[in-house]
Amino acid sequence: MGTVVNDRHTEEPTGGKIRVLIVDDSTFVRRALIRVLRAADDVEIVGEARDGMAAIDAARRLKPDVMTLDLQMPKLGGLDVLRVLRDELPTRIIMVSSFTREGAEETFQALEEGAFDFVDKTRVRNRVDFINLGQDLLAKIRLAMGQATAESSAIPPARVNPPQSAPAPPARTARGLLIVGASTGGPPAVRRFLNAFSPSFPAAIVIVQHMPPGFSEGFARRLNQMAPIIVSEAVDGEVLLPAHAYVVPSGMEADFAVEDGVLRMFLREGDADEKHRPSLDHTLTRAAVLDVPRLAVVLTGMGADGAEGAVQFVSSGGDIAVQDADSCVIHGMPRAVANRVEVAFEAPPDELGEWASRVMAGLTVDRSGS
Repeated sequence: MGTVVNDRHTEEPTGGKIRVLIVDDSTFVRRALIRVLRAADDVEIVGEARDGMAAIDAARRLKPDVMTLDLQMPKLGGLDVLRVLRDELPTRIIMVSSFTREGAEETFQALEEGAFDFVDKTRVRNRVDFINLGQDLLAKIRLAMGQATAESSAIPPARVNPPQSAPAPPARTARGLLIVGASTGGPPAVRRFLNAFSPSFPAAIVIVQHMPPGFSEGFARRLNQMAPIIVSEAVDGEVLLPAHAYVVPSGMEADFAVEDGVLRMFLREGDADEKHRPSLDHTLTRAAVLDVPRLAVVLTGMGADGAEGAVQFVSSGGDIAVQDADSCVIHGMPRAVANRVEVAFEAPPDELGEWASRVMAGLTVDRSGS
């Protein structure tokens, strides 16, 4: 059996506080997170563990509301712990991750397999960094408990596409543009959404997913392994191709232009005072002025990013759809958009993908560049 570092309380609920179990192999990280979270009036630290076996033992005995879970630990890694506990307990699990290639891929796999969300501990270097990390974690702990009745089971794993030996020659430009925005709960929802598209889809897809710097490349790589179309992290100035999805890099904003009939995307660093980078508001506003067929879909997410941009997007002739409340992890962004504009469709991610594919089906794929 692994070693539980400390059980602070029994499994009985106390005073309506959110009961949290901290799991990390670093004593320094555990102590720092406990120090920050303990200052919150609505959180109680019920225990801590330093390896995967200890985490399973502590979770079964203490039955915490929320568990923070390190990915890379002795004896049993965080992903394996998640797989053991996800069907046993209603505990919401928040991964504590790093943006190394291996860490990012495991993080997105954990989200697909039932983790509620993640925080990035890579850039923590001093006390101020830990305070910021703790505040980010606290916000997600509260969000997790606010969604305690939402579906917590993992999304069934997607089919990994085998490599194609003779791909069709690439088209010179997309005939339309589909904008997809998401935040909390977004990675598995985006994956479900993309499953509806085929290599004959005539438009380009631009994905605006809120996540920490360093994770967007791994997110794009993971989607590319799973989706029936090509997915990549966006590059400044590239031509947007049909049946190709582009993930806007963390910390950047996307602009668009049509030059000689060719649709391009340009990237710039987001403004320091912007709450989200990339911002769905910014992307929708820039897409609204394009003289090409365009759609937008807003998936699960916290806050109201996209609500302002949706007004201009719809008023300029674009259609917008949102994820329904029942299938969202957090319904904030879809609800905010629906409160500002008339939405064309509301459904779970897979049905939204089918809708968008049908709407764009009448476009002709251009392989000549004209």
